[in-house]
Amino acid sequence: MTLPEATVVITTRQRKTDLRKALESCLLQDLNIEVLVFDDASEDGTADMVAQEFPSVRLFRMQDRKGYIVLRNLGFAEARSPYVFSIDDDAYFSHPSTVRLALDAFADDDSTGAIALQYLEPKRAPKQRYMAQTPSGARVRSFVGCAHAIRVDVAKQIGGYREFLVHQGEERDLCIRMLEKGYSVKYVQTPPIVHNPSPVRDHSRLAYLGHRNTFLFDILNVPFPSLLWRFPADVILLLKHRITLRALPGRIANTVKALVACFWFLSKRDPVSAATYTAYSRLPMHGPVAPSILQDQVPVATS
Repeated sequence: MTLPEATVVITTRQRKTDLRKALESCLLQDLNIEVLVFDDASEDGTADMVAQEFPSVRLFRMQDRKGYIVLRNLGFAEARSPYVFSIDDDAYFSHPSTVRLALDAFADDDSTGAIALQYLEPKRAPKQRYMAQTPSGARVRSFVGCAHAIRVDVAKQIGGYREFLVHQGEERDLCIRMLEKGYSVKYVQTPPIVHNPSPVRDHSRLAYLGHRNTFLFDILNVPFPSLLWRFPADVILLLKHRITLRALPGRIANTVKALVACFWFLSKRDPVSAATYTAYSRLPMHGPVAPSILQDQVPVATS
């Protein structure tokens, strides 16, 4: 049996319709890939839909909820190729060449541990920011979970994602640890992934985890003396970010709960070197691109 050149991993829960579009785009990629779907105990018939409509997809059904970080780590274990591509269940490839072109970027440099793929969010609100214009091939700080690829051997070498993070911010935690080992994240202007964030999500839970994991990133990874200013700065930034009088009580409660929760993880502190942290801090961030910069690139289907 011929081994696949790449693996696409999708973790999903309760988003059957979105997932169908994601899988259709995966199976149109113009090279030999395998697709792995990890269904996190969905109750909407997701697993049955995948089994019936996409028999070539390797389906893993969870009887109990595990969380997508746990399932992404399982994806590294189950992959039969050297590279895992990850898109969200509410995203899709806009062109059949995306995976192939990203693999070319891996081949150029053995120190590339991961690829941050170009992605688009057509429904993004005008007030929200876009990624700064960054040349293809440039190093970036981290990748966003809905549009990236990672070398399986590198992921395993650094221990994969820290599963206690549960959700929110796990990518940058992995990427700074990757950088400490000498591997970088490269931004590549492939035909973009289209991400239409689903409204089916627990916003209050994500808000709390966003606070907690921002603080944990600092506590676990940031070396002294940088931690002495980075940690309080993040506390202040999260407290005041787009704050309103109505949101203030919940924002304060999340901050206090997150700070208390962090004490349980102090023993896991393993900061990177000062040189790594400085290099990481100076790199541009990954994010959705403004639609205007795609005019000279491959046409994108955004419907």
